[in-house]
Formats: sequence, C-alpha cells, structure tokens
Amino acid sequence: MNALLLLGLFNFSGQSQAAPPAFIDGFSTLHVGLEKPLLPAEMKARFRVNLGSKVLAIKSVSPIGEPTRERLLPRTPGRVVFAGSFQSQLGGKDWNPDGEESQAAEIRPGVFTLTARLNPGNYEFKVTRGGSWDENYGNEFAPGGSNLRLSVTGSSQLVTLLVDFKSKKILNSIDNPTELSAEAEPTHKPRESSADRYPAVKIELVAPLPPSAINQTISVSESGTVHPAFPRDVLDSPQFAYQGTDLGATWSAKSTTFKVWAPTSSAAEVLLISGEKPIAKPMTLGPKGTWSVIIPGDLQDAKYPFRFTNQGQKRTATDLYSRSATPDSKYSIVTDLSRTNPAKWPVPCQLKHASQTDAIIYELSVRDFTSLVQSGVPAKLRGTYAGLVYSGAKDPVTKRSTGFDYLKQLGVTDIHLLPTHNFLTGSPTEYTWGYATNLFNVPEETYAVQRNNPFGVIREFKSMVAAIHAAKMRVVMDVVYNHTWPPEGTDSNFDQTVPYYYF
Repeated sequence: MNALLLLGLFNFSGQSQAAPPAFIDGFSTLHVGLEKPLLPAEMKARFRVNLGSKVLAIKSVSPIGEPTRERLLPRTPGRVVFAGSFQSQLGGKDWNPDGEESQAAEIRPGVFTLTARLNPGNYEFKVTRGGSWDENYGNEFAPGGSNLRLSVTGSSQLVTLLVDFKSKKILNSIDNPTELSAEAEPTHKPRESSADRYPAVKIELVAPLPPSAINQTISVSESGTVHPAFPRDVLDSPQFAYQGTDLGATWSAKSTTFKVWAPTSSAAEVLLISGEKPIAKPMTLGPKGTWSVIIPGDLQDAKYPFRFTNQGQKRTATDLYSRSATPDSKYSIVTDLSRTNPAKWPVPCQLKHASQTDAIIYELSVRDFTSLVQSGVPAKLRGTYAGLVYSGAKDPVTKRSTGFDYLKQLGVTDIHLLPTHNFLTGSPTEYTWGYATNLFNVPEETYAVQRNNPFGVIREFKSMVAAIHAAKMRVVMDVVYNHTWPPEGTDSNFDQTVPYYYF
C-alpha cells in the first residue's frame, strides 16, 4: 500500500478539521487512512462519500493494513520468538523478531516451546530473544548464525519448536521426533482477534464514478472528520493514459502552444511573467485530462509556471516538460531549441555495438571528473560540460594525459553520466551527485560555464554530446524518476501538478 496513505495531514480548504487524505484508487474504490485505528465493528455506517454535495451510496467498508493487536502473551524483557518465513501464515509478519504470533512459552527454566499448524512447504527461521535481532541464534545455536530449516510435507500438520538455552540446542518435532513430540493443540496466538484495530479502510461504492468526476471535489466523511479524496491509482486507467509527445511549450514564431497533463484539476492557467504581476491565460480541458492553450505572438524567452485549481486550492508549478528554466528553477522558459544548437548539430553517434556486452562503460560525474587542478583542465572549464570533453589536458606533475584524452586511451566506448538533469539541493553549497531532479528535460546549469544563460546551458550540453559522438563514443544518461526534490509539498512541481499521484 502507498505509504502516503498513512502519512501527513492535509488542510482541506473549506473544512474546519485537518485529516489524512483519502485516495481514489479505482472508479469504485477508495482507500482512507484513519486518524485513529478502528475495530471492524466500528466501521459500519461510519463513513459517507460526497461528490460535491451529492452523497454516493456505499456498497461495503472493509479494514486494510496491518492491525494493532492486543498482546495475548506477556511481553517480558527476555521474550523468545521463533522468527522466520512461517510467521505470516500464523497471522503476523515474516521475519519479525518481536512477533507475538510466534512467541514461545517457557515450559521450564531456559526451555521454550511453540506449537503451530503449518501448511506444506519449506521454511527458514531463527530464535530471537528480547524482541529484536540484537540477540539471535541460528544453525548449531550459533549467535547470528545461518537460518535453521524446516520442511513440512504431505498435508498441514502441527509442528512443535523447542529452544533450550542451557544445553544450547534448537529442535523441531519433524526432524527430531525421538527428542520432541508435537503437541496436540497449537499454542501460537490466533490469526485474528476481536481486539484487532486497523489503520485504514477500503470503501467500495455501489455505482462507479464517471471519469468526468475525477476533477471534481470528492470527500469522505468519517463521523464528522472530512478526508479530501485525491485520485491516485485510478489515473492509471486507459481513460487518462495520454500517449502524445506534445506536452510542455511548443514554440513557433507566430504562437506557442502550452499543454500539460493534469486530469485532477478543475481549472488550469499559464502565468506569463511580465512585470510585477503575471498575466494569467486560462487553459481548456481536452482529451485524457490534458489542458492546453495557444497564445499568439513570438514568446521566445518568455518565463512561465502553470497554476492549477485542485480540491478548491490554487497550486503553482513549473512545467514538468519544460526544456529550459531559470537558474533558480522557479520558472520555465519558452524555448526555440534550434537557437541552442552548436555548429554541425546534430552529430550522430557512429558507434553501434554488435552486442551490449561489447560496451566498455566509464561512469562519472560531470563536475567531479575535472574539478581538481590535477585534471589539467583550464580553471574556468573545470567541473563543466566543456571541461569533460576538453582535449589536451595533462596532469601538471606527471604530464600524463587526463580527462577526455585519458578516456580515449583507455578504450572506453560508453560514457555513463551521473544525473545531468536540472536538480535542486538543500543549499547552494551542498555536495551532490544530482539524484534530486527537479526538471528531467532541462540540463543542470551548475555544470555549465554560462550557468546564468539558460540557452547557453543547453548549447554547452549539446556541444558535450557532439564531442563524445565525434570521438566515436556513446552517451548513457542516468535517469532515476523516483529521485526528485523536493519529493512532496508546495515546492514539488510533481505534487502540485497532480497531487499525490507521482508519489
């Protein structure tokens, strides 16, 4: 289950109470994280789902998540647990060193047993003491030793496990029948308890929501607490799967088309930054949850973000598909990419491997590769795109070739670049390899000589690629789409464009 289901509070505009959000994960299915865990019996008739002012009929409410259970066995400081791959079968979580469902009972000083009915299968386990892995015993009673093994064949059967801390042995009734017989009744905690309280519920509606309801205000009331409901997994449905390649700002000398995928928004605007007050241009909802507007005139260099209305709130975000942005990543920039081309662009990659196993890959950070004086690269080019492909660099002391020439001498075929996409950090001086991407289609400006010239940044990146291709090497770009910064909140362009969906 998505961790966001249980994390954080959201201030729902127009409501007096803050509550965890609910999520629309199917046209008939909602998941709701509760402020306080509930017994299943307490869930009936407790919830109401609203589409605007309309009350939707509920088919069923069922508990989900791992319950908070009343301990039926005492939690003593030296409690002993058989922790392994059979605990989930007993109603717990596998490899839980504190799992009460497999807590052993002391039958005499230092000797503990557990009897449970297990299905056919191969199992592994250890013995833990004290509720953690700090003290655990495996094969041959070795502290922290390898897993013990147990095989149940035929049909399900009662199995008794025993640990004797005095004689330092661990037995089971299957492999050690002469020393240990299976008990007649299980001693582990029952799979379910009437005291189980659950942290979340699944609500099934009688009639499915129409796709047109996705950008309307939907909420779940829970005995006076209102959970704003955000579309999440339902957006993976074919009705919202946009396959076009025209998202972002498409420039021409006569007009620019702005297009963004934001199916949960009830309104969307382009904010053209001009003077002290931005000029708002309303967008129109189109197929698959896309919003678009065509603005006449030559908008080359124009700065803009998008503004969305979602659940009654205004949210501002840079364009996820923008090709250029201001150095602070606050605004996207309309770009005619042809104006960023270096001479003789493009330079096709001439290298083709007969097999991928023929690749000789060198992974590097653009900045780190030439950041030191020992790189032999001129000071103004160190740590830049241009520095990476600088030819003629030598170590000042050894006079040996360094940098790009060194890669050629090594016989490298593929240069794997750590993230070069526009990234944000906690501070301007923070050291990072770039795994905090903000805009995936914008080159990182701190790796450029002209870092304050957005179009110069793109030109320098293209010049680097051209030089690598001209040297008959390939470029591999390291892209990690779940590594963005910030990951959520008002400063996350992902979270503000489609709240909760991307994460």
